[in-house]
Amino acid sequence: MLLLATLAALGVANSPLSDIYHSLLELELTFGFPSLKIEEPILGWINDGFMAIFFLLVGLEIKSELKFGRLSSFRSAFSPVVAAVAGAMVPALIF
Repeated sequence: MLLLATLAALGVANSPLSDIYHSLLELELTFGFPSLKIEEPILGWINDGFMAIFFLLVGLEIKSELKFGRLSSFRSAFSPVVAAVAGAMVPALIF
């Protein structure tokens, strides 16, 4: 589903509908009470809120795999852990 949504967003963003797509992402969305509210464009909600939830779920899934799943032994977890650390460090070093 995520891959299909990504492909659809890329298709619309590079089509004649791109102006509508970008204006939709800039649409202000307000959540909260009159005295305490969060007012962000939809793109801000996606970047700040939904991505935080996504990475929380990914982290919980990794923790579950490390404790109870296929990655519970050191031998099976070594290669993915090295790849994850290198995948984070190499772009940071390039930057």
